[in-house]
Amino acid sequence: TRFVGGQGRNPFQQSIHSALCVPLVSRKEDVLGVIYTDTTTSGRTFGEDHLKLLTGIAMEAALAIENARLVEEVAEKKRLENELDIARSIQLNLVPSKAPDTEGLDVAGLMIPAREVGGDYYDFVRSERDGVLYIAIGDVSGKGVPASLVMVMARCFFRPLTQHASTTKDIVNELNRLIFADTRDGTFMSMLVLCYRPANGAMTWTGAGQEHLLIYRAATGEVERLKAGGLVLGLRGNAERFYKQNELPLAAGDAILMYTDGVSEAVNPAGKMIGLDAIAGFVSKYGKMSADEIVKSVLAELKTFMGNAKQHDDITLVAVKKT
Repeated sequence: TRFVGGQGRNPFQQSIHSALCVPLVSRKEDVLGVIYTDTTTSGRTFGEDHLKLLTGIAMEAALAIENARLVEEVAEKKRLENELDIARSIQLNLVPSKAPDTEGLDVAGLMIPAREVGGDYYDFVRSERDGVLYIAIGDVSGKGVPASLVMVMARCFFRPLTQHASTTKDIVNELNRLIFADTRDGTFMSMLVLCYRPANGAMTWTGAGQEHLLIYRAATGEVERLKAGGLVLGLRGNAERFYKQNELPLAAGDAILMYTDGVSEAVNPAGKMIGLDAIAGFVSKYGKMSADEIVKSVLAELKTFMGNAKQHDDITLVAVKKT
């Protein structure tokens, strides 16, 4: 843009006789700024040669500015990636690598976040008070960092509760109250809590909107599907009436598979969802194996089904085997 002012007439209210402005334009055609020059010398004006020269300077300046910004963006992205890598490592260390040795029970689990960090959760905790083993699996709504923070919150609440609560219903009800108080509207978490008592081999459980329990019966080779029931945690403050403690008789060789919806809703490259029937089929196929072999075998089947399709949700599996 070129402006030439006449004698005694100046729109800038200064003694500018001639001015030249050239925008700094990025490769994406974003305006980064303007190079401006003027002269107050009467009789001197800017011509086409001046415009071409300043345009060349502006192009070089825009390129330098854009490159500098890209360097800053790359450095910032690298910093965030490093922090997320650390967060992922911390989160994966929060889930147990193995369950405490428990007479009559074999337990294993695994978790694969869809992003650097995720909102799935599983845990194995032995009560110091009476020696019973608590097993939990859960899934926070959403993904990424917000979901992972709620996951850590749930873990911090769950572990102390196992040392004081008397039933799985009490644990789930108190978890709901705490999560509801400390999260924003629209954030919730499904969960399933099991309690195994080595003294008499009794298994009890309470659901909070979690996926089915799949029960492999060694005597028949059949797989039962139990709806977890209950209300997801964090939806309402007073939800005790929605939670129930259930008994689950287990014979030697019986197995339980628990999973999050990242398993049952996994899709293949064609966009087809795997579904509950296929997961139940895997339990029937591998139910005779150890808990660790069950989760690894089901995961292998899941990966085969997914092929090169993108993992859209966190994947968590927990197997429990009565020995």
